[in-house]
Amino acid sequence: MLPLVLIDSPCVFRRIALDALDAEGRAWRPSFQTTTVASLRAALRAGLGITARTIEMLTPGLKVVDKEMGLPGLPSISYRLYTRNGDDSKGTRKLAELFSAR
Repeated sequence: MLPLVLIDSPCVFRRIALDALDAEGRAWRPSFQTTTVASLRAALRAGLGITARTIEMLTPGLKVVDKEMGLPGLPSISYRLYTRNGDDSKGTRKLAELFSAR
């Protein structure tokens, strides 16, 4: 059984991963569940299992596993930043810069 490190529901990455595994009939089990990305990373570094996230979460000590484990492909994810009309605050500008830098 494939050990999964998961963020508690609702989480789009959790749903995508579980749907893909279930569609292929791949057996899985939750090895660790959390509410924070920081503890998700710690569980991954500790070797408790694998997870589905965007490449932006990849940090030293983590690696991409897919074909080597015979895992199903996952769909692309895109992000959008919506703001209210006229919002030109420093925080909004900085967030927009972070999004556009990817």
